[in-house]
Amino acid sequence: MHGVGEITDEEALKHGSPCHANNIHKQDCTNALNNLAAAHITSGKNSTAVAAYLSRAIEIGDESMLGDAYANYGGHLAKIGDQDAAADSLIRGFWISLRKNRIDAAIALLLRRAFLVPTVYSSLVETDDARIQFRQRIRDITVLAHNGGNNWMEDKGDLFRLDNYEVSIQEIQGIPPLKGKLQNLSEIQSPHFYVHYNGLYDLPIQKEVSEMFALLCPPSLFEVSPHLARKDRITKQRMKRIGFVSSLIGGNEPHGLLVLDVIRSLKGLFQFYVVSIGSKTLTTEFHTVSDGAYEVGYDSRAARTLLMSLELDCLVFAEAMNEAIVYSLGYQRFAPVQVLVMGSPVTSGIPTFDYFLSGDLLEHVRPS
Repeated sequence: MHGVGEITDEEALKHGSPCHANNIHKQDCTNALNNLAAAHITSGKNSTAVAAYLSRAIEIGDESMLGDAYANYGGHLAKIGDQDAAADSLIRGFWISLRKNRIDAAIALLLRRAFLVPTVYSSLVETDDARIQFRQRIRDITVLAHNGGNNWMEDKGDLFRLDNYEVSIQEIQGIPPLKGKLQNLSEIQSPHFYVHYNGLYDLPIQKEVSEMFALLCPPSLFEVSPHLARKDRITKQRMKRIGFVSSLIGGNEPHGLLVLDVIRSLKGLFQFYVVSIGSKTLTTEFHTVSDGAYEVGYDSRAARTLLMSLELDCLVFAEAMNEAIVYSLGYQRFAPVQVLVMGSPVTSGIPTFDYFLSGDLLEHVRPS
C-alpha cells in the first residue's frame, strides 16, 4: 500500500496478514470474509470461494464472532448436499445467536437445521426414516415454543446434534419459551421444500409445520387486508380482481407461462395483477396483458403492502415452498378466496389457503 500515513508494501509483508487468530483485528477479518462469502452466495457463483472464505473465518475467529459465518456455511453445505455437516454448522450458529440474545436469528437457524433432509434418497427405508426424524424435529420445536427446554430429556429427532456438538441437556433445558419470538419468517430463507417432494400424502405433516409456525410467529403473521373488513366490499360494483404471486413467475419459468395462458384466456372477464417475489424479472408480456405487474425483490414488507393495496377478490399462489417470503405470505389474508396451485407437489397445511388445485393423476393414494 502506498500513500501518506500508510505503511509500505515491504513493511506490510514484514508485519504479516491481519487475518490470523492472534490479531487484535480478527473480528473485522472474520466479518470481511463472511461478507465476501455472502456476496458469492447471493450471486450464486464460485462455490469454492464460498467454502474458502467461510472456513478461513471459522479458523481465525472466536466462537462468539461466528454466528453469521456458521449460518452461511450451513446454507452452503446444504446446497452442495452435505446435510450432516450443514446441520452441525447451523446448530453451532443457533447456540451462538441464542447466547448473544439474538432470539429471532437463533430460531431461524434452529428451523433451518430442522428442515434439513436428504435431497435424494437411496431407498424407501431411508425416505421413511428421514420423514420420521423430520416430524420429530417439528414436534420438538413445537414443545420448545410452548415450554422452552424446561422438560427436555432426550434428542429423539437429532435436532441439537448432541453426538457431534458438545452441548449438555442442561443447556437445552435453559432455552426460554420460543412462542411469538420469530419476528420475520423469511429469516428461514427457504421452507421445507425437499420434505414433501416424494409425492406422498403429506397433509398431516404440513399441518404440523403450519401449527408450529403459528406458535413461533407473532400475531402480525396473520394480518388481514383492511378492504376485507369494509362494509362496502360486497356492494361495491367493479370487475373482480384476481392476483397471482410467486417466486417462479418471472423469466421463462413454467409457472409464469401457465399464468400468462390463464390471463390471456380470461382477459376481459377479470382484472389481473401479477406480483413477482425474488430475483426473477417479469417478461414484457406480463406488463402488456395484465392490469398491473410488479416486482418486489426480497422485500417482504413491500410485498405485503402491495398485495393489500390491490384489494383482491382472489389471490392465486403459483407455488409456496420455494422461497420463504412467498411461504410467509400464505399465512395472511389478502383476498376472500386464496388458492394454491400445483406449482407445489402437495398442499401447504396453511389454513388461509382455501383451495388447492391438483389433478387426479398427480395425487398419491391416501392411506386407508
